[in-house]
Amino acid sequence: THDGHFSITHPLIALGGIGLRLGFGTPGHSDVLDVTEAAIARWLAGGNPYGIGYAVTIPPGSPFPYGPVALLWYAPFGSATQALEAVAGTLVLVALVLRGRPVGAAAYALSPLIATAVVDGSNDTTAGMLLLVALLALGVSRIGGGVLLALAAGFKLFAAAWLLPAVAIGGWRVLGGFGLGS
Repeated sequence: THDGHFSITHPLIALGGIGLRLGFGTPGHSDVLDVTEAAIARWLAGGNPYGIGYAVTIPPGSPFPYGPVALLWYAPFGSATQALEAVAGTLVLVALVLRGRPVGAAAYALSPLIATAVVDGSNDTTAGMLLLVALLALGVSRIGGGVLLALAAGFKLFAAAWLLPAVAIGGWRVLGGFGLGS
């Protein structure tokens, strides 16, 4: 509830969302994590992961289009990138539940579209988690939030769209943090 009390619905929302995601298995398949793993392998072998086509993409020959933060984020996990997406989705769900906003948490937890994105091989769940962390951090530190927003944009460029609203709310410190993070 909005009065700060944690009700029984909060853990039920979280459990329902996790159960929904487990029930989806692998409904469709995006090539995002496949191309990310191939780009990381190329990078770790000393090559440039950008500007070449990868055979693992659908159709074959598409480049790795994500920022360097994506390489750094997934590299320690090897072929467990899909598991990292599931962890990111769970962390977002827990953050929404703990913030005490049951309607927003329920929408995130029980939306089939969002639940599918956690298990389909895309990187949207981690991108959303990084963006959520950056936006929540703005309430604590304008500069720190700006740094984290830059890191989110370095993972997936769409996060940069939040720079103008963040600067409108937090002023030049957000812009300075974004510059520092960039």
